[in-house]
Amino acid sequence: PDDSLPGVADMTHVGKILVPVDLSPRSVGAARYAASLGSAFNSEIVFVHALQNGWPLGDAESNVRDAIMAVQGSTPSRFVVREGAPVQVILEAADIEGVDLILMPTRGVPLLSRLFGRSITAQVLRAASCPVWAGVDDLSSLSSRPIRTVLCGLSLGPRAGSVLRCAADLALQLRATLTVIHASKSLESMPAYPCNGEWRLWVKAMARNDISALQKEAGTHADIWLEPGPPLAAIPSVAETLRADLLVIGKSPQRRILGDLRTMSYDMVCRAPCPVASV
Repeated sequence: PDDSLPGVADMTHVGKILVPVDLSPRSVGAARYAASLGSAFNSEIVFVHALQNGWPLGDAESNVRDAIMAVQGSTPSRFVVREGAPVQVILEAADIEGVDLILMPTRGVPLLSRLFGRSITAQVLRAASCPVWAGVDDLSSLSSRPIRTVLCGLSLGPRAGSVLRCAADLALQLRATLTVIHASKSLESMPAYPCNGEWRLWVKAMARNDISALQKEAGTHADIWLEPGPPLAAIPSVAETLRADLLVIGKSPQRRILGDLRTMSYDMVCRAPCPVASV
């Protein structure tokens, strides 16, 4: 995960959550998951639908909307309909409503399909000014599963401290344990190179010292995992091992080579065994 961008949102108070819904059956699962988060954070939930086929809604869409509003949480919710393209509607609604978090499921669109802008979630991840909490497919099965383990992925860039504090805030609010992971190809063994063992020990020591300094500043005492290999492979594997309920990472930069095709954040969402909060 890339945490090289300036600024990370303050997650000490999640007062309002925006939940985009396309009124497909999986929208009900997103509503159930949102209700569980709303209860945990004591948040207001705003469901937003981008109207593209004219008003009124069709019978099937109306039935899904009614099912969404029938999902009862301990916090209030509203349903908003705005006309326009989904990404534009979501981003504008987030700004107008002043939300603290966007929660949305994704189908896990393949890389080549993103070339044609088919992943709404990937576009929202790149452009949203607030954190985006995303998971693959129907989130309904996770709605009754308490978040007890939070995994924070750090790349040790300039924003690493802010990302760690954000993850710690979430873990505290959710009464969950916090674990930190740093994955890098520089930690991999290179037998063909002289002093391979000494080099890896030095790199590990440097990473552990950096994370310890960040934890001291953040006031955390999380366990540390140092994993060799690309983050996109290593972090989901550790998340699976720990049975993590949430992975927190820094957002990928908006400007990069092939930036319109892929971001580390969206790829992590697609590969992780749990929802991912990109902050």
